[in-house]
Amino acid sequence: PPDPEGLLHYWDVVVAKYLGLGFLGFRADAAYKIPGDFWGRLINEARSLEPAAQFFAETLGCRLEECGQLSSAGFDFLYNSSKWWDFQADWCLEQYNRFRRVAPSISFPESHDTERLAAETGGAPEVARQRYLFAAFFSTGLMIPMGFEYGFQKKLHVVETRPRDWEAPTYDLTSYIAGVNRMKRKCPVLLEEG
Repeated sequence: PPDPEGLLHYWDVVVAKYLGLGFLGFRADAAYKIPGDFWGRLINEARSLEPAAQFFAETLGCRLEECGQLSSAGFDFLYNSSKWWDFQADWCLEQYNRFRRVAPSISFPESHDTERLAAETGGAPEVARQRYLFAAFFSTGLMIPMGFEYGFQKKLHVVETRPRDWEAPTYDLTSYIAGVNRMKRKCPVLLEEG
């Protein structure tokens, strides 16, 4: 941008406003498209106002070099691409090994950017259980969008999805998810990268 300092000041004001409202977490969409030193300055300013503030770098689809330039930015987490792994190819483990030097990662069986897993699998709960368990083991962080636990099949829209889009459950994985989460919390090796 022609005025990077002005842009940084603008975002400092925006983040300060949301911190003042009580927000403590910020997801940086396509974070790898912004220089790491810009993020670092923004994150440091936010933490000077609220030390508990956390920043999550969305890095899906980026090249290893693009993510690497974020290493000095101070992100608390980044998202990995394990959702698309076929459990055979080397790329996922290579990405994991390189990215873990930047920040701990978050896995997910589906997101607002993907098709619903239940729609992809014809509503097979065993696949949803396996993908959730894999995501829990693979990364420090774990995320699901609302409705995953019930096998919702309609794709989420980041802006247009509303409460009226609630679906009849295909299955109910709430007890299973709670059990996996308890297991993850009790096993320190599942709460770290590597």
